[in-house]
Amino acid sequence: AGHFPGTLAQATLRAELVLLGGAIQIAIVMTLDRIIPYDRRTPPPPNAAASEPIAPFVIRAAICVPLALVVARSMHIENEYWAPMTALLVLKPGLRDTQWRGAMRIGGTIAGSAAASGLALAFSSHPVLIAFTTGIASAGAFALPRANYAMFGFAVTLTAVLLIDLAQGDPLSNSKHRIVATIVGGLVALAIAWLGPRSPRAKPIDS
Repeated sequence: AGHFPGTLAQATLRAELVLLGGAIQIAIVMTLDRIIPYDRRTPPPPNAAASEPIAPFVIRAAICVPLALVVARSMHIENEYWAPMTALLVLKPGLRDTQWRGAMRIGGTIAGSAAASGLALAFSSHPVLIAFTTGIASAGAFALPRANYAMFGFAVTLTAVLLIDLAQGDPLSNSKHRIVATIVGGLVALAIAWLGPRSPRAKPIDS
């Protein structure tokens, strides 16, 4: 929200739209939960990061996110807020996890931006088709985080760029800015993960 400063009336309108969208989403999820109930007896998958000390990771995140924003702004990247967002999403307690997520995020972003640009150019006169495609992409963004992080990055980028294209701007320019900012955020996260203190990897337990 800080990237789009405005008057109090504009901020109020934005807050109302966010609340409306959240209420609609909650209503849909509650309805679907009644139609297709979730088996809550299934235990959640183990979280490997839960055993990692949290303090070093918090310190790295506190440095990484504002640094990504400063770097992006110094490069005069439009929509520079994608850089700190990417840094926050990519950064993990372990260096290897950060490297993997960074590579998958950048690859998925490039592919998603290319796909969004192609769709926006092909259907520029058919906003309903773009909106329909955005809905499918957003469903993928919610469904894919645990399945495949590259595909998750693809779906998130496709959703974000198509939403921006529906509201404003040139599709190619929007995709370019997104790719550059994502690369900046990913590289900053990787650099902070590499330079900062890391916990030793836990030894595997013999079966």
